[in-house]
Amino acid sequence: MTTTDEPVTITDRQREVLGFIARFYADHGYALTVREICKQFRFASPNSAVAHLKALRRHDLVTWQSGQARTIRPTEAGVSLLEG
Repeated sequence: MTTTDEPVTITDRQREVLGFIARFYADHGYALTVREICKQFRFASPNSAVAHLKALRRHDLVTWQSGQARTIRPTEAGVSLLEG
């Protein structure tokens, strides 16, 4: 998690993943799964999606509950980053 007031810097791909998570949640009203992220971005392994998710979580842009399905959601900071 970031604790400073410095602007968050993420990769273009991380921004795409964050945007997909936010759009999915807004469109469907429920959170998506790692497998849905893999399908959207054609990741060969769930580990690829998880690596992006962990990077986004370090910046407090997404949240989820380990071991529970459909809990991947954008945070307010994540939505603000996409809008700004």
